Amino acid sequence: MYLKKLVLKNFRCYDKFEIENLDKLTVFIGENDAGKTVLLKAIEWLLSDKLCQEEDCFKDKDNKISDEVFVEGHFQKEAFDVLDKKYFTSKESGIFRVRKTYTAEGNKFCYFGRGYSDPEFNNFKGAAKQKALLKKYEINPANTEALRKQQLKGLVEKNILQHTDSDKREITLAEYRELLNIHLPHIRPFSASNYKTADSIVQNKLRDVARSVLDETTASKKLKKHLESLKVIKKAIEDKLEKELAEIEKTLKEHHKELKKVKVDTKVTFEDAVGASSLKLNLGDGERLLEQFGDGTKRRLWMGLLEWDTEAKNEKSSRSVIRLYDEPDVNLHYRAQKQFFENIEKLTENSNIHTQCFISTHSFSMVDRARSESLVHIRVKDNG
Repeated sequence: MYLKKLVLKNFRCYDKFEIENLDKLTVFIGENDAGKTVLLKAIEWLLSDKLCQEEDCFKDKDNKISDEVFVEGHFQKEAFDVLDKKYFTSKESGIFRVRKTYTAEGNKFCYFGRGYSDPEFNNFKGAAKQKALLKKYEINPANTEALRKQQLKGLVEKNILQHTDSDKREITLAEYRELLNIHLPHIRPFSASNYKTADSIVQNKLRDVARSVLDETTASKKLKKHLESLKVIKKAIEDKLEKELAEIEKTLKEHHKELKKVKVDTKVTFEDAVGASSLKLNLGDGERLLEQFGDGTKRRLWMGLLEWDTEAKNEKSSRSVIRLYDEPDVNLHYRAQKQFFENIEKLTENSNIHTQCFISTHSFSMVDRARSESLVHIRVKDNG
């Protein structure tokens, strides 16, 4: 799948925002603080199981938080996608519309899929409920779930029940996570700091490789047992961190009696455990760091690093990836910016790897090479 349309309501600096017909390569341009980075954050938030925080909520001129915040994505089905047809907005559309919402009641998750003219059948789960619904239509319920589903199909074929389009279907966080792990595109965010040094490029590329292994493990039935072992380890680490953070609060309160609460946001991810020492290169006269070469050699090697960073193996992939680049031009010289954009274009044009890219940039080197249909100019409203 790839993202075709993005809708925001009261997310960070946006009270309302909608953009459709997104390309496989989209470049957000605009002045500082126009909201380019926020759009990348919105996509990242939608495609993760992160819950809404106060910083994600739009605030009015009186600094009041909005009653409802949501980010919605419309994803276009591709030939390799195996998501059940009930999730799509209509039989023919191939559009999977999913939304994350935050209200005073908490975080909610939903999709807009195909339903039934009798909405009670939208949640045709559990033997007792299935039997009760079938009896409602004077059907003698079968003994097995598979046969009861066939009886439901018969009601549709006889036109007693009709399919409806774009029905809103609430789902749990666990169900949302399953969609993220198996069907929705994987997310790969990159910030300007990823391209600050040669070592940061190498480190982040290797962590990306680690993520791809974890992604394959999540999607593979054969490897699921290994994933369960990782979850046990992750839970043990999180429990230990929680105890340690409680000690921080206790100690700091002893030193400052007016202190009410201490908060530290932690995240345990196995890909971050991948480390890489300094990149050393040997041109026949001993190992040296990239910074120790002359400008000409340094530029050539830097270009090679950028090409390596953005290239992908030409292997068939069964999952889509969305890569988010937030101002990568900040730490790249003119020629490197040009090379970087050319590499990204090639990435999105490779039909084997199913990659969609979004770039937030100020660089004219990138903008003047982008197709006009890929450019999205973000402007600040006159009233701010």
